[in-house]
Formats: sequence, C-alpha cells, structure tokens
Amino acid sequence: MGILAPVSLALGALVLLGGACWLPAATRVDGTGAAGTGGSSSGGNEPGGGGSGPGGSGAGGSSAGGGGAGAAAGMGGAGGEGGAGGAGGGPGCTSPGVWPDSTVHCSDGAASPCPEAFEDGSIVGTAQSYTTTATVHDDVTGLDWETTVPGTNSTYAEAALHCSTLGSGWHVPSLRELVSIVDWGRSPTIPAVFSQESMFFWTSSPHVQPDAHWGINLGGGTVAGYANNLDVGPRRVRCARGCLAQVLSDTGTEILDSLTGLLWQKTADPTPRTWTGALSHCETLGSGFRLPSVKELVTLFDPTPADHLPPIFPAGEPQGRYWSSTPTVGDTARAFGVDFGAQTFAEAGASDELRTATNSTRCVKDP
Repeated sequence: MGILAPVSLALGALVLLGGACWLPAATRVDGTGAAGTGGSSSGGNEPGGGGSGPGGSGAGGSSAGGGGAGAAAGMGGAGGEGGAGGAGGGPGCTSPGVWPDSTVHCSDGAASPCPEAFEDGSIVGTAQSYTTTATVHDDVTGLDWETTVPGTNSTYAEAALHCSTLGSGWHVPSLRELVSIVDWGRSPTIPAVFSQESMFFWTSSPHVQPDAHWGINLGGGTVAGYANNLDVGPRRVRCARGCLAQVLSDTGTEILDSLTGLLWQKTADPTPRTWTGALSHCETLGSGFRLPSVKELVTLFDPTPADHLPPIFPAGEPQGRYWSSTPTVGDTARAFGVDFGAQTFAEAGASDELRTATNSTRCVKDP
C-alpha cells in the first residue's frame, strides 16, 4: 500500500454532521485533542476566553484583561482589548495517509497464497503496530486505547461517563476510530494486544434512528446500531484518545482519501455481481484497481445521513450493499459487504453474506 506523509490539520469553523465534524465539502474529523491552558494578561475588563473545538478545549485566561471567546480548533481564542485568549487544546488532528491492515486470511480458510489473486489476504497492506505501556498506542494512526475494558455492560451514557473519567481527551471512539483497530482476519476481530472480548462495543457515531449509536460486534466484525439505553446483552466500550481527520478530494476521475491514502472510483458500478465477479471486475479495470477490504470500505461510511456515502461522490450512486474483498473467518462460503443504505437496527452497516449474493462494486487503488 502506498504511503503518504502524515498531515496535521488546524481546523477552523466546523459544521456538525452525522457525528463527525465537516469542513467545506469533504473533511471529516473524529476525536479530540488534549486540553490546553488559559492565557493571562492585564488591562481591559473581561477574562480571556479559552480555545475550543476538535483540538481540545483550553481553560479560560485569568486576568482583568478583555478576551474574546476561543473559536479555532487547536488554537486559543483571540484576545480582547486587554488580556489574550486561552491557549489552544493539544495537537491538531492527523491524517496518517495509511490504514492498518487485518491479519492475512484466505477465502479457502488456508494460509496464503490465497485462491483469488485480489482477495483481501492476497493484498499486502500496512502492518498493524502497537506500543504498550499503561495504554495501547497505535503506531499507525497515532491513537491511544484502553488495554482492558470495564467488565460490565453499559448503556451509551454509562459508556461516555466511563471514558470521561479517564482524563483529558479520552472519549468513546467514533465508528471510524474503532474500525482502525478491528482485525477482520481473526476471531475475535480484535488484535491480540488488547483484551479479547467477543461482544458489541459502542461508538460515538449517531445512528440514523433517534437516540441510538453505531457499534461493532467484535465477535464477528458486524457493524450495527443499537438504542442508547439498551442494557440487555453484552454492551461494552473501549475508550480512545487522539484525533483523526479525513479529507476527501475530487481529482476529476477519482476520490483521494487523506486518511487511508487510497484512491477511490468516483462512480461505482451498479451491476449486480457475486463476490468473485466483483473481484474480477476490479482486476479487469487495470491501473492497479482492486476490490477494497471491508476495513477500507467502512472508512467511507457516513453514519447518520440516509445515504451513507459522503456527498463528495456523485448524486444518485447506489445506496445498497457493496462487496468488499474480505472473506469471513471460519466460513468459506461467505464474505463481507457494506450497506450504504442501512436505515434500521435490523440492517447492518457491515456484515457478511453468501458469496453467491449479488451487490454493487466500488473499486480502489493505492496511489
């Protein structure tokens, strides 16, 4: 997989949409940075204002000086006539330009080489890399994670409260953030460096349905939504710290993703194809195109709108299921797809199905 230099973003005015922050047309931000500190000065007649936004919120300045409220993400509020505004919250959001891959797994259940030349296990991506101290640091994305999680079930509010008690910057991860540590090549679908729970985990990404959020069942890798107050069955949270930004750019014929470094087909092929048919279709396009893995394809999934495809893609694109190149662990007849039209709790955002089913295809390539 090609590698782009990491991008650090200082973000200004933001519009909240679907649980992620968007800048004009194509930028999505997940998570928050560390809290900043307040400014101080003399003169004027009001205290300085602290910075706020995805970069973290700074504490207000202390003085008799007049200070304006903080507005820019990652930077402090502008000072008034007297005192300076509070210093900005921690580091800006980053776009790593690469995306951690899943463990190699082939569609026939055996070790590589895989029977299909362009299935997930045949494509060598960026290897997972973690550094463990008191927490787990993802060396690829830069996010920090809890190593072990609370052993009790939680509603969404209880999950959010737990993360807030861990300190500055800790939060319930967004769907995109949690996807970054899901490993669809093993069971349970979580790297061995973490505690191994095979159950549903909350994300901070709101569902289409009211009072509900998306989450991932790490027992099999299904992305689905649940009501916030649902405490029946295993519902857990693994808190995260850090901030990811995704900038989608239209190159004319393709969409470039700064988060993963991938180039996506701008226009999908709506022709219904089986899993092997979708693999073959992308291969025949040439120029390095291939069918994306489920871990790659879910990064395009916009959680809240009725159409889960980001608006930078052309209007009228197929909203239903798209094939991924990822076969199901433990079942040689199934593979994963992503449903960009999922609206109800019964409709999974990502799940597996028989490979003989027919879905749409959106191909991808490395830069």
